[in-house]
Amino acid sequence: MYKLIAAIIISLYFIFQLFLAILQYRNRNASIPKELEDVYDKETYIKWKKYSAEKIRLSIISEILNYVINLVLLMTNVFSIIVKNIENDYANSIIVLSIYLGINFIVIIIMSYFADLKLESKYGFNKMTLKTFILDQIKAGILMFALFIGIVSLFILLHKTMGDYIIILFTAILFVLSLLIAFVFPYLSKIFNKFVPLDDGELRDSLTKMLESHNYKVKDIKVMDASRRTTKSNAYFTGFGKTKIIVLYDNLLNKMSNEQIIAIFAHEMGHGIHKDTLKNSLSSILIMFIFVLLAWLLIKIPNLCNDFGFNKFNYGFASIILFVVLLPFVSTIIGFVTSYFSRRAEYRADLAAVKEGYGEQLIEALKILYREDLGDLNPHPLIVLLSYSHPTLLDRIKNIRNNKD
Repeated sequence: MYKLIAAIIISLYFIFQLFLAILQYRNRNASIPKELEDVYDKETYIKWKKYSAEKIRLSIISEILNYVINLVLLMTNVFSIIVKNIENDYANSIIVLSIYLGINFIVIIIMSYFADLKLESKYGFNKMTLKTFILDQIKAGILMFALFIGIVSLFILLHKTMGDYIIILFTAILFVLSLLIAFVFPYLSKIFNKFVPLDDGELRDSLTKMLESHNYKVKDIKVMDASRRTTKSNAYFTGFGKTKIIVLYDNLLNKMSNEQIIAIFAHEMGHGIHKDTLKNSLSSILIMFIFVLLAWLLIKIPNLCNDFGFNKFNYGFASIILFVVLLPFVSTIIGFVTSYFSRRAEYRADLAAVKEGYGEQLIEALKILYREDLGDLNPHPLIVLLSYSHPTLLDRIKNIRNNKD
């Protein structure tokens, strides 16, 4: 029975993702809003349509591949066959989880290769060498294995020790862990990129003056060597307390005027002033509680693992059920809510630039970002509603201009 339920859930989720991809593919032909006609010239617009089509087709292939692999792994009892003679709960759980993570890691490498080294290179975005790509994948793989196996091992230990009290305790542990990761993220980022202080000069003086006018303190303003991997531009706010920094891609400095960079910086400062990172961390308590509750409910199903060939409960396999079957479905619902609040936060951050007198410069900067990154100027409203963490470019421009006065 549980095997059938699992197959139905992952099949429905796959069909839903396929529907969204097809919807996005067809929506490429939607007309560009009049206010955004200056973003793409005719040649760039044709390039965007081709790039968008290939990205969507690649994402569909990825969805099909993941669906088939997950369905085969769950339906064939392969995990129970491998660990049938291993009695130790930790050993058999770690082996099962490691096998799944290993297969998943191979799929990620294959799809990332075609997405990052092939597709992104074809359209002039990728700057990674094969060596950099391989090193990145190895580092990410090590972090993924350490995090997942560590969390599952800790869950087993606490459940055996504390029983049902694990719901509250493990939620608290995950929350503290997430805060710790956010706190040390500026240091973890150095595993993949180099960060240097923004050079002294007119731009740094302007940005520092803006921070001081709000009595807002950051450890530093850093420039990240994003150009080693991509031509795309970005900026972000990260860290807590003494590790709090604002990061600018080096591509951003090369493509935009000082005033446009100041406008983007004001937006990132707005996130800090409104404590968006802290708010996200606090809201994550509820999300983590839901995830831990789902894990606990799985433990309470006595014959769950037996239906997949195990002779007793296997924590590692239950975690796969959680990650593969339940979380994608639940995350879609949670993502709908969190994306709504994320878009509101982006609107507020945009207004920080407006208050500093850089509203039009922010509009110019956003248009450059969309032009350089081949962004979707008119995404389907349903996809925006379900998953966009940022408002559309048109909505952001309207919000900025409506609040300029």
